[in-house]
Amino acid sequence: MSDKGNVGGGLGAGFLVGSALGIALALLFAPYRGKRTRQLVMDKVSHVWDQGVEAFEETREEIDEMAEKASKRVGEVMKRAVKEGYSENNLGV
Repeated sequence: MSDKGNVGGGLGAGFLVGSALGIALALLFAPYRGKRTRQLVMDKVSHVWDQGVEAFEETREEIDEMAEKASKRVGEVMKRAVKEGYSENNLGV
């Protein structure tokens, strides 16, 4: 199986690493008090969330493209099989 087979695991790991990085950065800015600290934390969380959403959308697009290619290939194989004299019943369809 190719390295692209575990996209979901990579996305989850990336989200966790990004979250940890955001928290670490927020703690580095901890000398700020109250509202300022909360705003910094929310900004970091928002940024990590946006990256996760973007990665998810890119992954979904890649999966859609792979599914479309697979569907076309199956259609080509079926046409070729029928052309060579196999019926759909002989193919187990």
